[in-house]
Amino acid sequence: MLATAVLGLFLAAGPSPELDGSLPPIPEKFRRRSTADISSAAWAVADAPYRAIVTLNTLPTAPAAGVEIEIPEFGATMLDLSDVVMLDSKGEAQPVAKLSRLEGKTVLLLAKNLEMRQMYYIYFGGGKRRECPAWKPTMLSLILETRRASSAAEFKTAGELEAAWNQAAGKVDGMGFVQNIYYGTNPYGPSSQFLSHFTGYLNTTGMKQLTLFTQSSDASFVFVNGQYVFGWPGKHEGRANEKNVPQKTIQVSGALTRIDYYHAKGSELKNGEETNPIMVLGWSRDKKLHAISADAWIHAGKASVLRIEAQNKHPAPVPNVSYCTYIGHNNLWFFETRFWMPTPPPEDWTVEWKFTDGTVRKEPVLTRILTTHTPQKVTLTLKHDNEIITGMRVFQPPDALLASSINKPGDTARYAETMGQDDPSKLSQVELKNYAFFLGLFGTLQQATRVAEAYIKNYKDTADIVWAECEAIHLRNVAQTNPQQALNELRALPPARRVMHATRFDPLEAELLVFYRRDLTSAGRLEQMASQNKDAAVAQVLRVRLGDLYRVAGRSADAIEKYRVAQRSVVDATGGRKLPAQDEAFSLSITEALAHDQREEAEKHLQEWERIHPMAKLGTDFLILRAQWLNKVGRYREALVELESFKGLSPESPYLVDADFYRGIALWETNQKDEARKIWAEIIKKYPKHPLVTRAEELVRQP
Repeated sequence: MLATAVLGLFLAAGPSPELDGSLPPIPEKFRRRSTADISSAAWAVADAPYRAIVTLNTLPTAPAAGVEIEIPEFGATMLDLSDVVMLDSKGEAQPVAKLSRLEGKTVLLLAKNLEMRQMYYIYFGGGKRRECPAWKPTMLSLILETRRASSAAEFKTAGELEAAWNQAAGKVDGMGFVQNIYYGTNPYGPSSQFLSHFTGYLNTTGMKQLTLFTQSSDASFVFVNGQYVFGWPGKHEGRANEKNVPQKTIQVSGALTRIDYYHAKGSELKNGEETNPIMVLGWSRDKKLHAISADAWIHAGKASVLRIEAQNKHPAPVPNVSYCTYIGHNNLWFFETRFWMPTPPPEDWTVEWKFTDGTVRKEPVLTRILTTHTPQKVTLTLKHDNEIITGMRVFQPPDALLASSINKPGDTARYAETMGQDDPSKLSQVELKNYAFFLGLFGTLQQATRVAEAYIKNYKDTADIVWAECEAIHLRNVAQTNPQQALNELRALPPARRVMHATRFDPLEAELLVFYRRDLTSAGRLEQMASQNKDAAVAQVLRVRLGDLYRVAGRSADAIEKYRVAQRSVVDATGGRKLPAQDEAFSLSITEALAHDQREEAEKHLQEWERIHPMAKLGTDFLILRAQWLNKVGRYREALVELESFKGLSPESPYLVDADFYRGIALWETNQKDEARKIWAEIIKKYPKHPLVTRAEELVRQP
């Protein structure tokens, strides 16, 4: 298939590399540059508040192609860019074409000519129109613009697509110079419901004819020297081979051949997901079809922006955005995004970032976890005494980012810590929901509680499953210091909602009664919930909790009896012969999951293990493993109860050192630090060769 031979190369990057848990560096092109080697000319345009200092980086492949300059648009330029003027170091105005202004994103310019090792100054802002030498480029190459499609029309002719393109003139996603026509995403916006137009010149020196082909999804149409030649109309996936791919042989009439490539992508679903766009223009070389390589196209030169300056030595309010990594889980997406200024403000200036969702932050450099792919706006305000200057940017996470991993503790911990820096009261309902989901799985109880309590305070729909989950998080947190209050709040919930959310609230009430209250008089309540809950798995857990109640109270014989009753509800054709092997398998799986901080996986295995073999709590390392998991999720009081029970049941167990080690962690986190240090010091002294000694030595040195 041609799709494999050609487009497959484009997609061959495969999965993004995973990080090691540390935040990646700011990309080189965004790093703050030293100003020591940038010689600034005097401010030449008195009424312009800002200027960009640029220098030529690469020469154009043809002089007429000009030099591309892209500067950030932060709300300072006029709509028609009539305020923009470029001067050389002598103060002489330079010809520049103003190609594109995307508010809050970029300004795209094309200079007629720049010289190497020279500084140029682009002045802008202030709402003033300024004289600039007129220049109309005769050769734009290779440039791509994408626009929003107003409908999902099936374009059957080039004329239909051209008409739609013209109608979408006010719906521009973005414009920029590109290397070739070889794309599987929209680089400037959403990759569905959009139109594309590439225009550029091929170097056809010495050629008499050439054969072009288009591979696209959906429609594409190819113009050569302003004349329509061929295309692939309609809606389709873009799969083709060398025999049926649309292609055309044309006569070459000169050293340069102009190409215009129009493309349209609708909004089709396949297996529940949007299909990818395909935009490929290729040609025949050595009797084989290839995508036209970058070196076959004429390209503009490229200038680098060294610095954005403000007049009077004020800081320039330029919000910059770096997209670092993402995590995708359960159809939700989390984008780790850094916000910063290219040139930090002086220390006597204050910084405030205000986001569309209402979040306000005051650090010069900050990182946020975004939970939506839709465009958002950030406003940067700099203050000094009575002076206030502002800038803004519109940002949207791109499709291609480094992948972090839910299986790497450093990644999930970093995301959870970053989420904790936002004020939950300022977050939208969607963001609160997504934060609560992530922190409930990968954060601690304490991290999740801030978000959960903001959700239940602001959103009162008690039929909402998210509300129920957030209420459960809140009650578990209350139980860490006041179990009776948590129980009272739970029992005060409307009865209809208790029934609606019984699978969530019944196990929670059982936990409060068993592991926090340890109230033997609650046995009847546990039996009642077990008999009334309609979910068989939940009912089994409630029967197991009845055995747990007697176990944590030190009544082993009664615990064994209740566990056996629960065990009888489990179908086992082997009559229990498989249980030892099952116990070992569960132990290994949970140990592995905990070692990699896979909390969700560990929890699932723990729940399944106690459901099918509750007696495992009395003769295996189940309680040690559950205590480890409880520590990881921040439920330290429960962990202490489980470890106390384990030591009482198994005074000769080889896992006693492990139990003491994890008891030390729970004590430390509940501010019993002296007792924790004493435990770890004793482990180090008495068991110097134990595998946990190294970690104990690290922990005992904590401040």
